[in-house]
Amino acid sequence: MAFIDARTLPDGHRIESDLCIIGSGAAGLAIASEFKGRSQRVVLLESGGLEVDPKIQALNEGRIVGLPYLDLRRAWLRAFGGTTNHWTAHVRPLDPIDFEPRPWVPHSGWPFRSAALTPFYARAQRFLQLPEHPFDVEAWEQGDRYRAWRFEGGQVRTLVVQVVPIKHARLGQVFRKSIAADKKIDTYLFATVQEIEPDGSVQRVLRLRVATPTGNAFTVSSRCYVLAAGGIENARLLLLSSSVQQEGLGNQNDLVGRFFANHPEAGVGQLYLSDRRLKSDFYSGRRHRDGSMRAALALADGAQREAELLNARFHPTRWIDDLARTWESEGLRALRGIFRDLTAHRPRADLERHVANLIVDMDALTSAASDRPAPHPEQPFTRTRLHAVVEQAPNPDSRVTLGDDRDQFGQRRVVLDWRLGDRDSVSVQRTMEILAREVGAAGLGRVRFPDRNFRLSQTQSYHHMGTTRMHEDPKQGVVDTTCRVHGIANLFVAGSSVFPTYGTANPTFTILALAFRLSDHLRGVLT
Repeated sequence: MAFIDARTLPDGHRIESDLCIIGSGAAGLAIASEFKGRSQRVVLLESGGLEVDPKIQALNEGRIVGLPYLDLRRAWLRAFGGTTNHWTAHVRPLDPIDFEPRPWVPHSGWPFRSAALTPFYARAQRFLQLPEHPFDVEAWEQGDRYRAWRFEGGQVRTLVVQVVPIKHARLGQVFRKSIAADKKIDTYLFATVQEIEPDGSVQRVLRLRVATPTGNAFTVSSRCYVLAAGGIENARLLLLSSSVQQEGLGNQNDLVGRFFANHPEAGVGQLYLSDRRLKSDFYSGRRHRDGSMRAALALADGAQREAELLNARFHPTRWIDDLARTWESEGLRALRGIFRDLTAHRPRADLERHVANLIVDMDALTSAASDRPAPHPEQPFTRTRLHAVVEQAPNPDSRVTLGDDRDQFGQRRVVLDWRLGDRDSVSVQRTMEILAREVGAAGLGRVRFPDRNFRLSQTQSYHHMGTTRMHEDPKQGVVDTTCRVHGIANLFVAGSSVFPTYGTANPTFTILALAFRLSDHLRGVLT
């Protein structure tokens, strides 16, 4: 069935299905795509429309009480395709150590090892139309110019990150026609879930209460439900769905919203190559037929274990490359959007949206420019900037809660209390020291880091993780190993909110792998 504008439904309308998916981002679309051509009737609920609407985005507003954070109105997108409508599309799997219980990292460890996701990562690779061997370093080396640096002793490794091209990354556009054409999948736009209503024993979900911007409301009843609304909104919807027994579904142990994590990112120093003939092009990235790739330096798993460190990766980049990437990712497209709006006489709201995006990216440009390495008198060193993406340790005091402010539907808005601990900063500092030592030992040059004690406090990403963490024990997690909410038979959660630990990989690739894993489970349940 074609897309349905929920604003046209009669008030009090009732919808029944086999599977209801809340959210049409990467996780929601991956699961819906797995049910194309099948007998089960699927309802896909999207809070926004086919395009981003600032009035709908205002539902994201909330209060920041912890570390400074980026504008929540842009932190996740309410439109078909979700946040893939503006993500940077950097993908790679989590590292094997990210899944392991690490005695030096409290609350660490997934309930399964990395091998359990290998077949689902392969499906995610096909879903995003990535090239063959996308993360194999040797497969991407080419001649002397594109060659990874060699390190003796196995302490430092090179890893590859793939960048999905726009034509494959904008999943809402990629799957719009095929989802709309499937007779068993109904997609409702402008349908904002207000409450997940359980039965009296709080062991099953009976229905969803859904509202639209025009005031009409309806309900959806399904055999199974998947909450795939993003790392912050997943927690918010569970907390909003209180019962007589507890405040928030799945919150019997006060875990919903806790362990909120993000990937801190920062320029952390410079790498001075000892010979101009040494090339950093492999790390600066290059285009290929199926997108582009970038590379980074990181400690090997064994080195992390030996020094008891969190994961971190470092991208050696020229500062002008960072400016160009930032500009191209949003700013240039914003300018193009402004031009299109003006020439096409589009509504003023579209113009305001593009100007807002441009202003946000101008801040990023200024930040990147201010981190430009100062001229250094010691030649012939060739200078590159080191940009770090860092793993945060699980922290139960870093959390999402509900505040007293209300949105346009009268629902309580979120309060974000993002926190980093001493362990996070100390780990980065020690990792940088090991990296500097190994760069020198390899004869590549030297690394210069800030002399002051390094403190993590920056972020340039919207990687919302951990708020409905996965654990076999309901006293330590919100969902079980199948991503089912503990104690509720037919409610599942998809997305990075289920991550118990976070690694440094951008989360979407693992989100997709988990979504395909959950799809297989749901097909068995709904047979």
